[in-house]
Amino acid sequence: NAEEGYCLLYPAEAVSNMPGWVVINPVSGPGDIPGDAWVYIQVQDAAGKTAAQFVDEQVTALGEGFNISTSEVEVDGEQAVVVDGLPGQDSNRQVFIVHNGRLYNFVFAPWFPNAAEPTPLEDLYATVMDTFHFSSQE
Repeated sequence: NAEEGYCLLYPAEAVSNMPGWVVINPVSGPGDIPGDAWVYIQVQDAAGKTAAQFVDEQVTALGEGFNISTSEVEVDGEQAVVVDGLPGQDSNRQVFIVHNGRLYNFVFAPWFPNAAEPTPLEDLYATVMDTFHFSSQE
């Protein structure tokens, strides 16, 4: 995605006609579920904030009573914050990264951290996190 300043690899059979989405086993018909597993990548102006500041703002706005956990990882040389437990339509894992004044927010769903068997989303998560790179034009 040259316009939003990133590139990544994903399985050839995982596609979507929705901008910013990568979907495993896409469903072509109408409905709330785009496929078996998906990631939605949102990019916006970071407004001078760090990834940790965005996460802190979201968690603070929710108040108490949520089981939210965070951890830090590095993605293409930038510190990223991984967040589990943010409420949403589906159970999800989110990743927040700030690079060159832009916030990159990945929403992986449906995320089942305690599943007995590996899920398609775990492979998609590993592939995106391992292959995501910021474009050299920035």
